[in-house]
Amino acid sequence: MTVMPENTVSTAQALAGRVRVHLKRIAVRGEPITYKALAEALELQPPNTIHQVTQALEWSMREDAANGHPFIAALVISRVRDGLPAPGFFDIAKELGRHDGEPSGPHAAASHGAMFAAAVDFWSAAGMRPRSGPHRETGLSPKDANPWAKFTCAELEAKLHELRKLIDSGMLTERSMEHQLTEVGIIESELSRRDGG
Repeated sequence: MTVMPENTVSTAQALAGRVRVHLKRIAVRGEPITYKALAEALELQPPNTIHQVTQALEWSMREDAANGHPFIAALVISRVRDGLPAPGFFDIAKELGRHDGEPSGPHAAASHGAMFAAAVDFWSAAGMRPRSGPHRETGLSPKDANPWAKFTCAELEAKLHELRKLIDSGMLTERSMEHQLTEVGIIESELSRRDGG
């Protein structure tokens, strides 16, 4: 378990409230935001602005777990991890019983995809418009919106199997189900493209 010094806790706790307010607006759009873009949107002052953001996100994850809510922190991704949050996100999620694998690879992508969809579903206001792409706040182009292009066929097949298990579990909301079915379609299209048809 990660333990923060007392002065860091109060700072992280105070910033977590601001982070949550901003991320609720992001949830309505159904798009992720990078750590850097979040730090800039909050006008954090150096030094260590990304570290300030990650500590606040960790605080929010603990609050969300204690309240039985999806992680609002799932909306924040790393610019260099192909649409995934930093490894620390997965470490805290594992500690809190919401992730059981490594911080990268197909299982992490599936786990994050489900957490992201649940966060969008829960934290966005009812009746607001659904998710759309490309991701404006991340600066990703439409080409980069397919994170599956970088995985091997075997990894994609494993991911497809995990997604189908998740879909069959009956534990998803209607919106989360739509997201997962979209991901299945994207992966199937990627596999079909690689097979030449």
